[in-house]
Amino acid sequence: MKRICVFCGSSSGSRPEYRAAAEELGAELVRRKIGMVYGGGNVGLMGVLADAVLNASGEAIGVIPEHLMAREIGHNGLTKLHVVRSMHERKALMADLSDAFVAMPGGYGTLEEFCEIVTWAQLGLHAKPCGILNVQGYYSPLLAMFDHAVQERFLKPENRELVLARNSAAELLRALEDWRASREVAGSGDAVREREFQWSRRGCATGEPINLNVLPPSAEAISLPSPASATRVSSLGHGASSVAKPCSVQEPSLSECPPRLSPHRRAHNRCRCSNKTIPPRSFR
Repeated sequence: MKRICVFCGSSSGSRPEYRAAAEELGAELVRRKIGMVYGGGNVGLMGVLADAVLNASGEAIGVIPEHLMAREIGHNGLTKLHVVRSMHERKALMADLSDAFVAMPGGYGTLEEFCEIVTWAQLGLHAKPCGILNVQGYYSPLLAMFDHAVQERFLKPENRELVLARNSAAELLRALEDWRASREVAGSGDAVREREFQWSRRGCATGEPINLNVLPPSAEAISLPSPASATRVSSLGHGASSVAKPCSVQEPSLSECPPRLSPHRRAHNRCRCSNKTIPPRSFR
């Protein structure tokens, strides 16, 4: 694994063990020569984790929406800081940059980000391991809830296995490295969903016309734009303070939207590219 995305709180919590766990995770990532992707903040566990990685001469990449950057909570000492337009773009770029995902203690935002990325794995949109660092039993009630959902048949046992949980950073990273998806993205139906998901994101990011009749033959055949061209990006090195001007992204017409949309966009009858309502006949 080259990089791991870490979701964690903008607060340090009530116990010193939370802060210590963030420092331990940062040091363990550097020891294993794994880069860290996170929400770009300099407060709470986010700041503690980033500082731990940077102090050990590791790679720390932040992704932060411009409205949070305007509140001056962005970390200006990161290896690289991407400033994007929205929370949706933030999560998408963090997913693109990462090979695995970890949740540390946090609040609503941490829970939402982690559960969404696990849902993407369940839907076959990616085949990357997802783990929980269960510091001082913080996530034990949530893990029990997942088990309860299996018992009540709202969650399949194989999907429950998508969430790994360990009590220490070393154990969790070892589990993530050893993890093998129970379903390959290239399995029946999943490869198509992956291609459609990436293809629709390409149109959303670049505004390029999309052939309505042909999807790329494989996910590997898609040439995705670099993060810098897909979002409003500020690459802030150590000591840098300027933020790049927003890029100009052409908004495609409804006729240029991808032929098949990702499940959550289809449910809302909205185009990923222009965020406009699409007539029902446009869906296949």
